[in-house]
Amino acid sequence: MPQPDHPELILEKLRQTASRIENYVNLTPIHRWQDPWVIDQVGDGELYLKLEFLQQTGSFKPRGALNNALTRPEAERNRDVTAVSAGNHAIAVAYAAKTLGISAKVLMHRKANPFRIAKCQQYGAEVLLVDDINQAFALLEEIAEKEDRMIIHPFDSAPTLQGTGTLGVEIGDALDDLDTILVAVGGGGLIGGVASALKQLQPTI
Repeated sequence: MPQPDHPELILEKLRQTASRIENYVNLTPIHRWQDPWVIDQVGDGELYLKLEFLQQTGSFKPRGALNNALTRPEAERNRDVTAVSAGNHAIAVAYAAKTLGISAKVLMHRKANPFRIAKCQQYGAEVLLVDDINQAFALLEEIAEKEDRMIIHPFDSAPTLQGTGTLGVEIGDALDDLDTILVAVGGGGLIGGVASALKQLQPTI
């Protein structure tokens, strides 16, 4: 079995993560896409979709946000959290905080989708609107230090990748003999976790 470069992403750790967050996330369905146009494109192959839009908050992001909060030492479990995001990660952090009984303060661009801003507020998060990303990250560090809040990064942390890795575990456990996985890429957190899981479960992918 191939091993990932990062020891925190070995399959055992990813399965532990799945157990850790299972009470707070949905096991989203996998659907075979049988549209005639798709069948023409794939020929004898089969195309499946992982319906992660049915996840809590509507995206995969709660997997990582929750795992960041839940992997902290016991003495830090009550620390409040903060994050920068254009939308989905902010909503996920707000959801995680609400679920775990802590507070969230999220920084979003002033021109962010009003629905996403409102969704964060529905989960009880305090939303600060900023003019640019550099301002956001500078303010994030200041808030974390002054208010003793934990920063939850949207993609650049082992707990985040472990969280997204649980999605790969679900796919690999449900479907055998996969040839190719197509994953959307933004910051890299989703594909990093999914690929780490699936290459261990099905090395020929």
